[in-house]
Order: sequence, then C-alpha cells, then structure tokens
Amino acid sequence: MLPKAINLLLACCGILIALVCGLLLYIAFDNEEENGACGNVYEEPRPAINYVYTDNGIDGEALFKANCAPCHHPLKDLAGPALDHQLLSKRTPEWFCDFLTDKDFYPTDDTAKLLRQRFNNECMKFPQLTCDEVNAIIVYIRGCTR
Repeated sequence: MLPKAINLLLACCGILIALVCGLLLYIAFDNEEENGACGNVYEEPRPAINYVYTDNGIDGEALFKANCAPCHHPLKDLAGPALDHQLLSKRTPEWFCDFLTDKDFYPTDDTAKLLRQRFNNECMKFPQLTCDEVNAIIVYIRGCTR
C-alpha cells in the first residue's frame, strides 16, 4: 500500500489534470461566440503588411504562450501540429494573419486538408490579434526551431 503522502500527491495530480482539461474545453467551446474571442471583431480593412517576418518590438513569446501554447509546441505535436520551420515556411505572413484572425478564412489546400484529418480539429481563431502580433509569434517560433 502506498504511503498517504503519495496517495495525496496522486489525487492532487488527478485534480490538476481534470482542471486543465476542463479549462481547455471551456476555451474551445467559448470561442464559438458570434463576435469571436473577447467579443472583438475586425471589421476594418486589413492594413498592408510586409512579407518579411518582423516582431516590431512585440513580445511574440508572451503572445504564443497566451494563445497558441495550449494546442501547439514549436518542436512536437500536441493537440495541433508542431509549428516547426518546415510548416511555417509553406505560408506567407499575410496567410497566417488571415488564418488566425479571420473567422471566415478556411484554407482548402492539400496541406490544410491533411492537417485537419491528422488532428481531427480546426485551429482556433484569434480576431483580437493584429497582423503585427501574428508576425511576432512567428518570429518567436522560428527562433525556437533553429
């Protein structure tokens, strides 16, 4: 029989895992509001962005951890694919901005189809992010994967 301290530790770990899973489910289903995450809707025309990845002094690491890390890791698959250099190099910054912020943008190319089949889900949308913030996230991920 395990000592009481180990039993208590195992019970606490189980509770923590249940709480994290519940939070992830809440976030996934809460994002289906009509106005998107946090009630923000991007209605203005998108500003032109450079096809050069730049962080513009924005903390891409913090944005990645707050928005992407629950489902993605730069080097390994989680609920979504690893965001390694190979995957990132297939798209332009403008594509990533549209994919992550526009709830009506739905890629239909072969890569997107394969990823949907493999992970059996869609990436969440983040309409509150700007294109500059999306670029900062990409700069952070690229720094992790080199």
